[in-house]
Amino acid sequence: MKKRLATFLCALTFFLQGTAGGQAAGVTDLAANRSVATPTDLMAATMTDLYPLPALATMTDLEEKTYDYQTLSIGHGDALTGMFFTDAFGGTAADADVRSLLEGYSLTRYLGEADTFGMDASVVSGWYASLNPDGSRTFHIHLYRDMLFSDGSPVTAWDYAFSFLLQLSPAFRALGARNRTGINLLGAEDYEQGTCVSLKGVHVPSDYELDLTLSWDTPENLEMESMACVPCPISVVAPGYRVCESDEGVLLLREADQSTGLSEALLRQTILDPETGYRTHPAVSSGPYVLTALDEEGAELKLNHQYKGNAEGATPMIQGILLEGDDQASLLARLVRGHIGSVRRVIRRDLVEEALRYEKDVRTIRVVKRSGGALAVLCPLPGSLPARSETVRSVLSGLMNRELLAPAYAGTSGMPAYGYYDRKMWRHQQEAAMEDPEAWPLRVMMSLEDAVSCLEMDGWLPGEDGVRTRWEDGRVIRLEMTLLIQEDHPMRGILETLYVPLLEAVGIRLAIRPLRDGEFTEADLAYMEMDVEGSALTRMFTRDESGEWLFGCSGVPSSELYALALETDRAGDGEKAEIWRVFQMTFHRILPVIPIMVLELFDIHTNHLYAYGAESQTGFPDVLLSSYLSDFTLPEEDAGVEEMAEDTLD
Repeated sequence: MKKRLATFLCALTFFLQGTAGGQAAGVTDLAANRSVATPTDLMAATMTDLYPLPALATMTDLEEKTYDYQTLSIGHGDALTGMFFTDAFGGTAADADVRSLLEGYSLTRYLGEADTFGMDASVVSGWYASLNPDGSRTFHIHLYRDMLFSDGSPVTAWDYAFSFLLQLSPAFRALGARNRTGINLLGAEDYEQGTCVSLKGVHVPSDYELDLTLSWDTPENLEMESMACVPCPISVVAPGYRVCESDEGVLLLREADQSTGLSEALLRQTILDPETGYRTHPAVSSGPYVLTALDEEGAELKLNHQYKGNAEGATPMIQGILLEGDDQASLLARLVRGHIGSVRRVIRRDLVEEALRYEKDVRTIRVVKRSGGALAVLCPLPGSLPARSETVRSVLSGLMNRELLAPAYAGTSGMPAYGYYDRKMWRHQQEAAMEDPEAWPLRVMMSLEDAVSCLEMDGWLPGEDGVRTRWEDGRVIRLEMTLLIQEDHPMRGILETLYVPLLEAVGIRLAIRPLRDGEFTEADLAYMEMDVEGSALTRMFTRDESGEWLFGCSGVPSSELYALALETDRAGDGEKAEIWRVFQMTFHRILPVIPIMVLELFDIHTNHLYAYGAESQTGFPDVLLSSYLSDFTLPEEDAGVEEMAEDTLD
């Protein structure tokens, strides 16, 4: 597949590796005398110089094609890596779009304007909750009986129970997965760690009844989101096993010998096999579409005739989907010549406006991300020696001029980000602006003098070649790191111009090179995304084998941070902002994760695609379920480019 190791979601997550050296520390601070452009000087390096607008005029060289009104071709700025089974293996935003079309019938769903989660009305026919003596709550759920997998087999409560058992199992984690599904269920921690064979928080009273018990410390406002789960076909993923009910919850039994627990070897075959594994080639699915092909050109999906429709009763009108990843300029050029019908998640507003100049046959719809969009981060990998220093991390963050980086990459669609946000707190920052440095000290960029002072106080002494060093664990650690970034990523030139010189001036050497295919394991690559779509800070945490809480892609044990995240999630509106500030300062102190910017995103499509309600729907499947293809075109006065751009881009 093209650019197989794409960065995740916003195509802007990076990896930092540190190095150790054997040379002794020098005594002359060469970096102090090094000339470096000031932020004011760097402003002269305009966005066009750093990230030139691709020439869309070449689109006239493309042969114009007519549309296939049965199939929608979608271009995506992120590459497809084929991570289509759960988000536990990571994946790009393009992968997430495909996954959302293949996975259906989640127990709960995001309710859009209500900014909360609720039971999915197409899945759950009725439910009620009861309070238990230990403070936990049990949700008694009744399921509809008309849900089918794509192979025609019924979707029952046992399929949801299996999905929880699978994703929480030690065998699943052994595949490199980092799961978040079901982590709030009663007994989930013990089951994850393999200290018991049954999952206490799940019971199946009958084929279409499901009882889910959430642990007592689950915030009430997160209960519905905590039960989000799609059914998984056990006959495909774990053949030879069945889910059984017991007094201690559900458990898995191998029918051949009645042994308990999933086989890691079996899951490696059924999930990870590159040709037939469920992760990249899910043969049986429950969503509106099924995967029929995956190759270098992209993913092909066809209508799932067994799908009954979403909560609004909508079923797909578009028979087939073709989704491929490429650079956005090339995709837009092909869009206006009729080669593809839609381009997803375009970042640069000037690119959107440039495309509109060429063809009135293009409509632009802004994708409303109520949370603000995708959050781009710089993340040193666990084990990076210099990044273990809080001081080094502070300098890396403090010398990053987000006010320049954001517009350099995304134009007016990029906004500086100084912390990690859930939906509500992103709105709070937008409303409050947080311009007061005393209220939000991380907004203040560090001076070169202060950076040098901080590093020297932390023991980083100047070296003869300008790179600072420090004695640690009996060896000399050089303050140099390698930034691994997707090949040909436009952010590389921006960072080399606006960021690397400032680091060099204080004695930090940062080399930037492409991320090579197969360079990291699945465990390393999982959860590299940082997305402010999440409705809770705690949703970014996973547990390691010892039960310690890890934050997202950092791999850093941080139970202190989890406790603050939980407190923030539980807080009422009146006290939430202040607790969240404490969370952010702790986040900055503990974790080697540096937020850079929040990106607004746009979808662009031709006017042959109708009812594409991206600005009002709750998810990509709902957008497509309301859409259809037609050769009808609006009169020119009703679909003028200038009026349309004004209405949708501002």
